[in-house]
Amino acid sequence: MTRVLKTVAYAFLLGGIVTCGGGGDNGTGPGPGPTPPDPGFLRVNLTTPNANDGAILFTLSGGVVDSLQASGFTLFSTGAGTSNARMIVAGTISGGTVASFWVPDRNNLTSYTAGLLQAAARGTYEQQALGSYGLAIAR
Repeated sequence: MTRVLKTVAYAFLLGGIVTCGGGGDNGTGPGPGPTPPDPGFLRVNLTTPNANDGAILFTLSGGVVDSLQASGFTLFSTGAGTSNARMIVAGTISGGTVASFWVPDRNNLTSYTAGLLQAAARGTYEQQALGSYGLAIAR
């Protein structure tokens, strides 16, 4: 009888291990951990239908922005170090990167937005119609 009990107990134990998958992770290991922060600069890219832009006014929002830069342009800004900055970029502006800003984590790129408020013609400062303009945030 003891031998029968041992056999039944062993079969029960073995069945429990097989049913539970042996307590392992099926060879997959633990899931990926959180993505580490990636601090650095993001760019503000402008699409413009005009060849005579001399200044643009836009906002940046969505998270803390710092170290606002506009290589090759004159830059005026308010709100640096906050989550709502306004920038004026002036100069001979064409499509492409018009500014960059430092963020604590570039993995959060999609949380940042740029909104164009005004565009002015170079020389005359005449307001441009904004319908065909666009701003995009990129790495």
